[in-house]
Amino acid sequence: DKAKYSIHMETYILRLDNVGRKTIQRLQDAVRRGVQVCLMYDSAGSTSVPILFDSGLHSLRASGAQIIEFNPIFPLPWRRRTHHIFHRNHRKILLVDDTVAFCGGMNIADEYCGVEMGGTGLFHDTQVRIEGPAVAHFASVVSDSMREASWDESPRNTTCKQLCFPREDEGVSELREVGGLLGNKNEDNGVCVQVLAANSWRNMRQLQRTLRLTIKFSTNRCYITSPYFLPPPSLLRAMISAAKRGVDVRVITSGVACDVPMAHLASRYIYNKLLKNGVRIYEYEAATLHSKSVC
Repeated sequence: DKAKYSIHMETYILRLDNVGRKTIQRLQDAVRRGVQVCLMYDSAGSTSVPILFDSGLHSLRASGAQIIEFNPIFPLPWRRRTHHIFHRNHRKILLVDDTVAFCGGMNIADEYCGVEMGGTGLFHDTQVRIEGPAVAHFASVVSDSMREASWDESPRNTTCKQLCFPREDEGVSELREVGGLLGNKNEDNGVCVQVLAANSWRNMRQLQRTLRLTIKFSTNRCYITSPYFLPPPSLLRAMISAAKRGVDVRVITSGVACDVPMAHLASRYIYNKLLKNGVRIYEYEAATLHSKSVC
C-alpha cells in the first residue's frame, strides 16, 4: 500500500481465493496511484485456478500492470518453448520501489496467511524483510527471472554469477569477504546480507556448497528448519562434524502434519545417525511446516 514507484511480485503459487483476490485488488490500487506493477506466477504451481479466465487478473492487466506466466504448461502456438516443462520458478519475492525486498517461502494463497489476515493459517512459514543496499541484488534476481520468463536466450550476466558463489577452497575469511562484497555490510550495526540465487542444477549445487561452508565454520550454534529434511550426504557430514566439535546443532522438521508424507517417512530414516552424534531433532506439530532456514 505504501509503494510509490514500482512493485515486482514473484510467486510459485497464485490462488484466486480470499488472499489472492485481496492481493490483486491492492496491486490494482497501486496501478491507479501510478505505480508500475509486475506480477509473475508459475504456470505449474498455479494450475489449481482458472487464472486465464479470471476477471480480476484481466482487469489488473487492463489497468496497465504486467502479468507474466512463467514457463507456460500450454504455451501459445507462436511461442517456442525454451525451457523443459519441469523447469519451474519457486521463487517468492516482493520488491517494492527497489528499496525494500521480501523473500521466503510464502505463496499467494489462503494457506500461507494467518487467520487474522483472512487466511486459513494452514502453513507455518518464514518471510524476511530486507532493506538497504542488498536490495539491489534482489533486483538482479528479479531481472534473471524476467529474462527467463521472456524467453530471452541472451547470455547470463557472468559478473553477477561470479560474485554470487564463493569457492569452497577459499575458506572462512574469503567467505566473509564475498559476503561483504555481495551483502554491502551496514557500517551502523555490522549486518551483512548475502543474496544467492539458483535457476539451474549447477547453481543449486553452489547453494548447497554455501550451506555446507556455513555449517562447517559455525562455532556456537546451527539451527536448521526444513519441512522436507532430506539433506545430501555432504550436508549430513557437515552437521555431524559440527555437533562433534561442540556446536549446538538442532533441526526442526515436519511432523505427522507434513504435506508430503513420503518425505516425512524418508527423513526419519536418517534420524538415528544424527541423534547418535549429538544433533537434536524436533518435529513441528502445531501446523504444516513450510519454513526453510539456517541460522
